[in-house]
Amino acid sequence: MQAAGPILRALRNATGETALLGTLAGNYGVVLDQIPSSHPVKVVVEIGHAFTLHTAAPAKAMLAYWSGEAQKAFVQKFEFSKKTRHTLTSVAVYLAELKRVKACGYALDRGEESETFACVAAPVFDHRSLPVAAIWISGPSERLPLRALDKLGPQVRHFADGLSHRLGFSPPPA
Repeated sequence: MQAAGPILRALRNATGETALLGTLAGNYGVVLDQIPSSHPVKVVVEIGHAFTLHTAAPAKAMLAYWSGEAQKAFVQKFEFSKKTRHTLTSVAVYLAELKRVKACGYALDRGEESETFACVAAPVFDHRSLPVAAIWISGPSERLPLRALDKLGPQVRHFADGLSHRLGFSPPPA
């Protein structure tokens, strides 16, 4: 997705962390592109890597904008395997998290996949107002402690909104 490159680079430059683009593919998420952090210690993910949805901020960012019925039907198929002490492990808890994500406009991975890194993601919408992708930053937990994630959320959302605009998204009038 050529439209994403400059936005991912700007997001990486603004936050200092690896900026990524991904989407849903069946029962997984898939990494489509990334601009690695310039720090010597960084998160780098293989393009095409498939990630589980119940632990991933980009999945939460996209799924939060599905209808409630579609969310419930889809999430009920998840295998909520526990990866860390922070992993969400039930349909009810996950659906409540999706409500929080939609209310604030961004999603967090608070060490749910691995306690060594954290992520902040926001949805990317197309011209039909559908969440077709997510952009996110990922970095070591020591640079992205829990207290910093909510401060970075609006910044990530700003860049996601920029990419959405490039894809023809026009938010409904307030």
